[in-house]
Amino acid sequence: MTFQERVLSDPTTFALSGLVWVVVALWVVSMISWMIQGDVDGGFGIVACFVAIVLGVMTTSPPAKGLTPYFFSAVVGTMITYPIVRRYLNRREMNQMDLDQVERAYEVLRERPDNLSALLRIARVLYERGLAEHAVALGQTALKNVPRDRFHDEYRELNKWKMATRDPALFGSVACLHCRASNAPGTVFCSRCRSPLMLDYVRGGWNSAGAGRKLIAVWILLMFALVGVPLATRLPAVGTVATIVVLVGLGAWIAWFAFREKA
Repeated sequence: MTFQERVLSDPTTFALSGLVWVVVALWVVSMISWMIQGDVDGGFGIVACFVAIVLGVMTTSPPAKGLTPYFFSAVVGTMITYPIVRRYLNRREMNQMDLDQVERAYEVLRERPDNLSALLRIARVLYERGLAEHAVALGQTALKNVPRDRFHDEYRELNKWKMATRDPALFGSVACLHCRASNAPGTVFCSRCRSPLMLDYVRGGWNSAGAGRKLIAVWILLMFALVGVPLATRLPAVGTVATIVVLVGLGAWIAWFAFREKA
């Protein structure tokens, strides 16, 4: 039977197979890109690419018809997981850019604690990350005694932040991540230990490096369950046991690698 005859004999299956490979190709290309950018560990990404390719092969050419529902479920799971991982990694990239800005601002503030540009740079990051109250407090500190007629845009920006906040009298304090001292809103350096207060919050709160790896690990383990185990059950008894043992061992290593706490 020619290729054209196979397509015409079952066009629905051919269309679904094409969709499966589009999903697999998108996942593999994105995984390679994330590995190059350093968002995903190399070995971890290679495992994810291999699993995706096996998924594509098994879904389009299943060894037994009874396995098809498992493979299509795995494809659906991949379609659901991909935008979640992509959104997280994109957000992490933006957070890294914010972190770089805050780090540069603190380098300036160590030399010139009253530098207007550095203070406002930190305040803008705080506002964009949802801490409008602290952005307002820091903005007010930065613009204190600054002539309004020379800084129209900065005052306009501060007024916009104020409209997005509650009563300034209700602003909460900020606890230092090093000494746990309580600091007033708008504080740049801890009043007790002089650590870079807002920089620590940017690093600790907004730049978590492990969530993307954990999401991919969950996807790999799901593929093991939906593809690997059903395939193993089609092997002779000894092969089934050996394959499941390998899958369990590899899955345990992946889970440990993804969820362990790095020093």
